[in-house]
Amino acid sequence: MAESVFQEGLEDLKETIAIAPKAPDYLFEIILTPRIDDSGQAVYPAPEGVAEMAEMVVRITCGNKHPFLLRRFDPKTADRAELKAIDPLPDPAMFKYRSKARRHLVLAEIEK
Repeated sequence: MAESVFQEGLEDLKETIAIAPKAPDYLFEIILTPRIDDSGQAVYPAPEGVAEMAEMVVRITCGNKHPFLLRRFDPKTADRAELKAIDPLPDPAMFKYRSKARRHLVLAEIEK
């Protein structure tokens, strides 16, 4: 059941990615939001996951020049204590995410 719901959501995401470039001033945006791992610790996604998302955009749109914005997660906005306690990603870490994304989407940028 959960797998079919996930697959349905993935198909919706792919459809949205395909039509987004047709809109004026479109932007692909990823907020680097941590998740709670099995040990109860908040962990950020791996930069390779961002690369996979960027690669998906290229594969679906058949282009690599789309605006792609990487945003830091703001712990102050979290509603779980574990997420409130995590430090925002420092600049060097953000550069790693951007570098991974730019391998696929040359216009990838970090939100200022």
